[in-house]
Amino acid sequence: MIVALLLLLAMFSVSYVSAAESSDADGSYVVKVTHDEIKRGNNVNFTIDVKEKDGKVASNVYTYAIIKPANDPDTSYNALERSGRTDSNGKFKFNWNINPNQFLDKYVVIVTAGTGDNKTTYKYNFDLSATPTLDIKLSKKNIYEGENTNILVYLKIDGNDVGKFGNVILVCNNKLYGMNYDDKKRCYFINYNSLILGKNSLDIVYVPLNAPGFDNIPSIREKISVNVIGTPDLVISKIKRSGNNYKVTIKNIGKGKSEASKLKLSYKKKYRTVKVKEINAGKTKTVTVKFFKYNLHKKNKKYAHINYNGKSYEGNYSNNKVAFKSDLYYGLLPDLAITKVSRSGNNYFLTVKNIGNESSSGFKILMWYGSKKKGKGYAEFNSNKFGQFGNKLPPGVSATLSLPYLDYKTNSKFYKYILVNYDKKVPESNYKNNLIRIKI
Repeated sequence: MIVALLLLLAMFSVSYVSAAESSDADGSYVVKVTHDEIKRGNNVNFTIDVKEKDGKVASNVYTYAIIKPANDPDTSYNALERSGRTDSNGKFKFNWNINPNQFLDKYVVIVTAGTGDNKTTYKYNFDLSATPTLDIKLSKKNIYEGENTNILVYLKIDGNDVGKFGNVILVCNNKLYGMNYDDKKRCYFINYNSLILGKNSLDIVYVPLNAPGFDNIPSIREKISVNVIGTPDLVISKIKRSGNNYKVTIKNIGKGKSEASKLKLSYKKKYRTVKVKEINAGKTKTVTVKFFKYNLHKKNKKYAHINYNGKSYEGNYSNNKVAFKSDLYYGLLPDLAITKVSRSGNNYFLTVKNIGNESSSGFKILMWYGSKKKGKGYAEFNSNKFGQFGNKLPPGVSATLSLPYLDYKTNSKFYKYILVNYDKKVPESNYKNNLIRIKI
């Protein structure tokens, strides 16, 4: 339909367009029709040029023209009829003032030059179509992941607001989403959000109304794009007291850069605030809060609240505030859990997963056999390489470590104990899952 419309517009892009000459071999005349662009709302001038077969001007020839829907058998219904005689130049002219609400359909022009046996009949078909346009407005062209942008689509046909006239569909990632219609705003609308970062390419497709008299409106497709930005998520990962002051470390655990924000440190009704600059995704920033004299609040619970006024956009505000009493506080910590142990000969293969919310640095492993409190064959292992992750074990990631132990014959009948992070050099949120007892 779109290609057909473009071809039609190309045909009628000049003020007068010539139709093909008549090809009635038995006719007495050669008929040629020219006209303005045929479009609803236009006053279209038609010129019928009649010539003898030898090319001479045919003047004073009775000429009859009718324009009607091509599929209408009754020539008197919904038809335009004109008749008259050609002038001295062999031309017969008339006009068709096309109503702006004229049915959109396939039409035929039938021209008869002459009468009785001395005549030529010529006809050709054309489409009376309309041109739809979409005016698309977005409340936001740049949105954070999961945030909504309101897409409004205003439909016009031949430049006129027609209200709801067919359907408008959003196409995204090969999925179709129908748009609703707002009677008050006289537009189609949909709320769009996405978790796909970067440029989201969207198609807005107009599907015209399928009804008699309106079936010659083409569908159209307009492309738009929405830029989806990674959402920041600020948390307090560490607080350390230094005299009367506190050093507060804030980490952005989201996927996007945060805006500048404010940190509030308080106890009871007293507080101090400091500015925190932008923080890139995955990065930290430490600020110093010059607080009240330590003796005034050392027994009180204190609160640290990043982005306390909500002025910096985040995907999650529920993790911005923490309470603490001690001089050292960790808000983000790893949690090392042993999930699997296997053996091959004297070698043990230990799978450790970090189920915490912060990366773990390297840690020490202690292994022995016998009993939990009185063991034999103690062996210590250093684990500070985690394959592709280097010297840090990220949250949610597992690593399998090789432990070359004593001759299996000496301890085969005993329970073995394996304790990760046994010296607790790596702060964890939970140390209870660091030990495992096995007999393999």
